[in-house]
Amino acid sequence: DAHGIAVDRENSARLYIATHTGLLAMMNDDKFVRISDARDDYMGFSAHPTNTDIFYTSGHSARSGNIGFQKSIDGGKSWNKISNGPVDFHAMAVSQVDPKIIYGVNQGQLQRSTDEGVSWELVQSAPDGIYALATSSGGEDIVYAATSNGLQVSTDKGTNWVGLNLRESISSVAVNPKDGQEILAFAVDRGLMRTSDGGKSWQKVDGYT
Repeated sequence: DAHGIAVDRENSARLYIATHTGLLAMMNDDKFVRISDARDDYMGFSAHPTNTDIFYTSGHSARSGNIGFQKSIDGGKSWNKISNGPVDFHAMAVSQVDPKIIYGVNQGQLQRSTDEGVSWELVQSAPDGIYALATSSGGEDIVYAATSNGLQVSTDKGTNWVGLNLRESISSVAVNPKDGQEILAFAVDRGLMRTSDGGKSWQKVDGYT
């Protein structure tokens, strides 16, 4: 199973896929290559917004227990544990503006780091039922949450939240790194939706259900 994906910013034909059994790379839609010998279950996976060699991950060890929060600076070939803590994240997002700001969801609770994963704090006011997270190129304080009760946004690093005009169950969300007003979200009952005005209006993307 794939838990996270990232497109190589220097080679769009290369796609990184975080799985139950380690990190893979897919080339040209048909060739899979294992990045390292590690077989850990990367439930949470995020790429650095500008440095193609840096990845972050969290999840379960192939042996036992969780792996904490990890960072790779060599494209996933090796990993260093940055922190332990309750960081068995099943959803993660790194700020597109300031990579020191990272969010993760553990057992339904949102956590936030402002020092690139060294320390974490529980965000008490986060929405329930978070499936996925995304940050915006429009500001370091902006984070989106795809939830069972719709798409929500915070403009203060997750302290306060408001619902956008997409109220149904949302399983995933992504923000255009070059245009913070363009957002894609997958609505469970309607399919892939797109907004170009920051969530005020939405249109269904034809061909995706």
